[in-house]
Amino acid sequence: MKQLNKIKRVCILLTMCLVFALVFLSVQSSAQASQPRLVDHAGLLSDTEYHSLLSKLDEISTRQQFDVTIVTVTSTAGKSTLVYADNFYEQAGYGFGPNWDGTLLLVDMGNRQWHISTSGFGITALTDAGLARIDDHIVPDLSAGNFYTAFNTFADTVDQFVSSARAGRPVDVGNMTSQVSVPMMMVMSLGVGVVLSLIIVGVMASKMKSVKAQRGACVYVKTNSMKLRDSRDQFLYRNITRVPIPKNTGGGSSTHTSSSGRSFGGRGGGF
Repeated sequence: MKQLNKIKRVCILLTMCLVFALVFLSVQSSAQASQPRLVDHAGLLSDTEYHSLLSKLDEISTRQQFDVTIVTVTSTAGKSTLVYADNFYEQAGYGFGPNWDGTLLLVDMGNRQWHISTSGFGITALTDAGLARIDDHIVPDLSAGNFYTAFNTFADTVDQFVSSARAGRPVDVGNMTSQVSVPMMMVMSLGVGVVLSLIIVGVMASKMKSVKAQRGACVYVKTNSMKLRDSRDQFLYRNITRVPIPKNTGGGSSTHTSSSGRSFGGRGGGF
């Protein structure tokens, strides 16, 4: 009996050690970060906006085990936004796990440039096609000076894309999330209106019993009322339709190597 109790105590102790080790490993990389997940050197956010957004980034990062970080600066000290973003991500110690899973959005107000760096699982979750979608979502607000809105959109979109990638369906070519833009909704509404109009006109035309379609215009000409003495064909214009050849664009993520030798993905541009 004593031997059995001793074995139980050892098993409990080993289980507690295993749980502690797993918890420690899951937060180790994040705990080593020397910077918060929101660094607003450019002063684009109010105190209320800063703390609200930082809380969101911390919650998403912890829940997803994937660092979602945002950095704003007034200058990149002569470096490209790509190099600056990669270096900041590394030097700040961002990223979960052995592959430093996460992403960083850099906004350089000095040159009005932005760049998103992706690391580890971020390269899988945020494909080139997915980053292009994020580009479409945030750049209009960055251009308009709606930085708080742009940053929240970035955080929420990354959260959705990471969840989709963990489920085995990364947002990519041929697997884009279903989102309809306002212009697309306008086009769709116009199309529906045209179809309904054609249906109504067709119904009205079908009720016109006094009118009968004729095969040629000659039936409308009174006999011997017109004599055609000369006829000829004249070329007026030419209509050429050009159809572009579809490009064979593959999916996935483009990657590059940082100065330290680590692999990063990403996308950037101006606003």
